[in-house]
Amino acid sequence: KAKAVVPHYSQVVWVSAEGDRPAEGISAFGYEAMISATLLRRATEGTLALVDEFGRGTEPRAAKAAVCTLIEELSERRTQFVVATHLHDVVDMKLRTGAQPVAWRMGIKGSGSQFGNWTYQLELGVCRDSLAAQTLSHFGWPKMALERFHALLEEPPEGRKTDGSNDYTLALNEAKENPIEPMDEGLEVEDAGEAVMAMMSSFGAAEILRLSPRDVPPAPLCAGASILYTLILRGQVLYIGQSDNLRQRLQQHRQRFGE
Repeated sequence: KAKAVVPHYSQVVWVSAEGDRPAEGISAFGYEAMISATLLRRATEGTLALVDEFGRGTEPRAAKAAVCTLIEELSERRTQFVVATHLHDVVDMKLRTGAQPVAWRMGIKGSGSQFGNWTYQLELGVCRDSLAAQTLSHFGWPKMALERFHALLEEPPEGRKTDGSNDYTLALNEAKENPIEPMDEGLEVEDAGEAVMAMMSSFGAAEILRLSPRDVPPAPLCAGASILYTLILRGQVLYIGQSDNLRQRLQQHRQRFGE
């Protein structure tokens, strides 16, 4: 049987993404940056760093650069680490690490084209197909939405023009020429709540509910459904979030913000 020797570590550090912290002025990526900065200050040869989906709170290009830099910095400190990421291009980057880090992926039974065929065992290699389509289908995406997903997946990336411009630049120019009018400074909390309800209606939301602080969300909204919600807090503050378990999330908010 295969054997492994686990050395004695002076510290084990876990770096994982969390949500935004508006009350503290910390974004999701800001939290990642804060925790990883602590890791880099303290990492030594006796450290084991476990990094899960670093850069999830920012855009993919910057996230890839951040992950690569983190790997280089940990390697320079001779820190042992495991970095789990869906940013597959990381393994193609020329890192300043001397020896290239070893790439592992989760094993898949058979052809690997069906949802749930994972072996839950690591094997050498890079997983470049996360079975996104199979996952969407397995958890109930309608047929027309899946067809559109596949169509968009096959389209070349937009925003690449032969004249050197891109759609993003054009969008910025249009925004400068037609800026959004600012809201009235005297907006009251109740007016803000009505404005949010109207905004959600304009987005074509399937269902919009308004709950009082002590209300319990209906069962269909409590698990397995992605819900966009808005809290009206004290001091005329709006908190907007998303959750797949609204009841649990509201309980967390009550512990944090009170009723």
